[in-house]
Order: sequence, then C-alpha cells, then structure tokens
Amino acid sequence: MAIFALYLTGCSSSDPDLAEQESDSTKKAASAKPHRFDGLWEVIGKTANENGVSEAVCGNETGKGIITVKDSKITATITNKSGFDYTARGRMDEDGTLHATMIYMGYDAAEATGHFSTETNTGKGTFHDVVNLCPGVWETKRIGMAEATPQTESVKQSVSTQQPVGNSG
Repeated sequence: MAIFALYLTGCSSSDPDLAEQESDSTKKAASAKPHRFDGLWEVIGKTANENGVSEAVCGNETGKGIITVKDSKITATITNKSGFDYTARGRMDEDGTLHATMIYMGYDAAEATGHFSTETNTGKGTFHDVVNLCPGVWETKRIGMAEATPQTESVKQSVSTQQPVGNSG
C-alpha cells in the first residue's frame, strides 16, 4: 500500500530495493489485461413452468439485476418481483460459458448456466432451483465496462423498468 501511495504522489525512494518493487508493481499493473467479458451485465430472468411442472410448485416469478464479471469471476445481485434479494457467485469460462449459483439467505437456491457473447454483448441461459428443480430462463446484455461500484445500485433501479424475459407487453 505504501509503495502504491508513493507512486501516486510521484515520489520515489532512494532505496534501490523499494525502487525495484515500485517498478515491478508498475509493470504488473500495466500488463494486467481485463478478461474480455469483464463489466456490468443487466440480467432479466423468468421461471419457465414447462415440462409438466405446475405453477403452484414453481410460481410465476421474474427477477432483474446486475451481473458483474471481473477476472473470470461472477457476482450478481438479483431481486425478484416479490422483492426478495438473491446474490450469485460463479465463474466465466474463456469461451463465455457461465456457471453460477444463486444464493438466498445464505443457502444455495438455484444453479445457472449459459453463454455470453462479446460480438453481440448479450447472453442467455437457463437456471433451476435446487429444491423443486423449477426451471427458468435468463437473458443479459452488457451495460458497462467498469467494475461494480456503489453506483451499481442506481443501475439496478433503472433495470426495474425493463420487461421480463418472455413478457410480450
């Protein structure tokens, strides 16, 4: 931390070892290349009530939120239409394949898979709840290249006006 602070203020050390550490830190920072899927992605999902699974068991739920991809790691905050907040964690493979777990109140609630594209800056996939195996689908689009910040909450608010997947009006 002190090395970084010295570098930011333009000061340098007369200690050759410290100067070498500063140089190494600068080189590493300059060579750090972001993962091609890094950024903020708006996500909208909906339970799919198919394959004979009744709406009474799985509900008719939609959810909206923000996925953050940073260094192949996935984090997300998703709120369903009933107001329940879920978090998600997972990974992004080099080819854009997503593997994630949605978490509610500290428990694994659903598993999600899918694929992102940098050509179209979109993605889509499926999920299923781990208790009732209720199916669902999700779609996403890239909304920013920056990593998540406290401003993500304001982006999340703007997402709440979007139409859910499969809703025609």
